[in-house]
Amino acid sequence: MFCLFLNLYFFNEPFALGKQNFFAFALMFQVCIIYFVTGIVKSEYQVWHDGTALYHVLRLDEFAGSTWNYWLTDSELFVKAGTYGTLIFEITFPLFVLFRFTKYIILLFGIAFHTCIWLFIKIDVFPWIMIAPYFVFISDQEYHALHRFLLQKFKFKTVSDFLFFSCSCVRHPSRKHNLPRAQAII
Repeated sequence: MFCLFLNLYFFNEPFALGKQNFFAFALMFQVCIIYFVTGIVKSEYQVWHDGTALYHVLRLDEFAGSTWNYWLTDSELFVKAGTYGTLIFEITFPLFVLFRFTKYIILLFGIAFHTCIWLFIKIDVFPWIMIAPYFVFISDQEYHALHRFLLQKFKFKTVSDFLFFSCSCVRHPSRKHNLPRAQAII
């Protein structure tokens, strides 16, 4: 998948931008189809109609990812809300991801949704595979706006300042007084 999104710095042709946009669009389209078709197919089964599908999935010993599964399924409200919420999320994902304001909400909800799947249902790396293409839905301008916001919010001058601040075990190379004397002279 990484090969599809090679950085434009490796291409000097104007044609490369078109290829990259095509593959990004194809990935977005595929994710939307996956969610929509999955939601439609699930809605054909009785356990999704009566709101008990989540109960059955969380009670299976083969898929139990946590000891909380039994405790969570004791709540009828949780089971019904989770079952219907899953259907609503999967069927409406393609619609909500089209609009700027709802796009952020549905992507954050999707990240929370798949993180819960990872915590409570043992299906290996599937949740992370479904979260990975979410980043294609965010444009370069939105990434730059987020970058500017984070730099202003935390009053950092560069991204490296932010990275060195967030990792306390690494010393910032521009601050000579933090380094041992032998390294400060070099």
